[in-house]
Amino acid sequence: VFRWLSAWNFTVIHSDVDAIWLKDPVGELLEHMGRSKEQGRMLFSRDIFPGDQFKAWGAAMCTGFMAFRGGHQTAMFWRRVMMLFVRFGDDQRSLNRALWNANLTWSLTSRELKDRTDHWVCGRTQPGGMR
Repeated sequence: VFRWLSAWNFTVIHSDVDAIWLKDPVGELLEHMGRSKEQGRMLFSRDIFPGDQFKAWGAAMCTGFMAFRGGHQTAMFWRRVMMLFVRFGDDQRSLNRALWNANLTWSLTSRELKDRTDHWVCGRTQPGGMR
């Protein structure tokens, strides 16, 4: 579904069904993502699973809450996540591995990521980084 929505250039906000929204998150999410229509921009909540990415980055990305802008790059990213899901059988492990394979670098060090008190972190893949 994420791949299809991305291919059709939708901006998506996804949360687990057991999440309770206390206020409309759209404005804050768009602010963190940037208001431009730049392709490939994604935002995830942080987690500690899977442990290998958590150890390397200081945070792992959680599939329970995320937002992303559609576009060709994003659709191709979700295609890679789907292919990894066949291998791992776990959406969060597959997502984090796809980000790992994309040579993701953080705007903060792993120590700074672990010490953050807010939920949002910024990362960027290397040019042509989606292997």
